[in-house]
Amino acid sequence: MFEAKELDPTFRRMLPVWWLFAWRGTLCGALLGGLVGFVIALAWMALQISPENLNLVTTIAGGLVGLVWGFVVLRMALRKKYSGFRIALVPVTAAA
Repeated sequence: MFEAKELDPTFRRMLPVWWLFAWRGTLCGALLGGLVGFVIALAWMALQISPENLNLVTTIAGGLVGLVWGFVVLRMALRKKYSGFRIALVPVTAAA
């Protein structure tokens, strides 16, 4: 079986991974959370429900969207081929 050489986590290797998390996680997550909050607020008003709990509901919904989106971004990072490397999950084998 072929065993790949492990690379050191240098700044040049970590930067593109961090950037993927930063812009996809933060920017897209904020946009997605804002969109979900907007849709919930529109539905809330259309149904003429008292607005007293709207902030709590949108906060919880935004948190759940952020949690799910975080896993989506993690999967993107694991599937992406970076310049000269990729991230892989490899089993740890016991030393013989």
